[in-house]
Amino acid sequence: MRIRCPYCDCFYDIHPDTLGKPVGHEKLGFGWWLRCYQCQKKFWLKSTFVINTGFSPIKADNRMAINKLSKFTHKNRKQNKNKRNYSIYIVILLLIIAGSVCYTHINYIRDFFVTKINHFTAFATTSLQLSNITYRIDKVNGQYYVAVMGNIINNTNTIMSYSGIRIVLLRGNSEFASWTYEPDVKTVIPGDKVVFNTDRLFEIMPSNIKVLVRII
Repeated sequence: MRIRCPYCDCFYDIHPDTLGKPVGHEKLGFGWWLRCYQCQKKFWLKSTFVINTGFSPIKADNRMAINKLSKFTHKNRKQNKNKRNYSIYIVILLLIIAGSVCYTHINYIRDFFVTKINHFTAFATTSLQLSNITYRIDKVNGQYYVAVMGNIINNTNTIMSYSGIRIVLLRGNSEFASWTYEPDVKTVIPGDKVVFNTDRLFEIMPSNIKVLVRII
């Protein structure tokens, strides 16, 4: 579920289960009170489901409803059964056709989704920024200890995701070594930052090494 703050237009992706049971309000109906992380303002999120908790009691004449429905019971029972059987046959037929089409065009469908995923990933990573990137090279027991650290900052109004951090060591214009750091936290909320720290050991270490860092 995507939720938008009405005051600062900040977007949040929230699973409906985390909201819990909606509360009733005499003027606002059913929903939840939420507070925006960015502007700290409180706003009302209206529930799309109708739950009867006593604010608007529902009354009905049961006898009138029974008498009215009893006129159509015997007539519609057989028709409803036939319609239900036809609906099942139609659904099965559509599933068979859809399965045949997907199997025939499996390569095209796979390429389409791969392209969409790559496009989304490229959009997400370009919205995140790196800051305070530093590295240190120490010699420990005849080996070279390389540590790289920094911050990942989200300056957008949307929760952003990323796969990890790519570290590349350059000797001149050629790559000497590289590795990928996958953090435990792979999402950054608006206005927040994630601190990363990764390291590797090497047997040899050229002089005048350059370190490149990018978000993937």
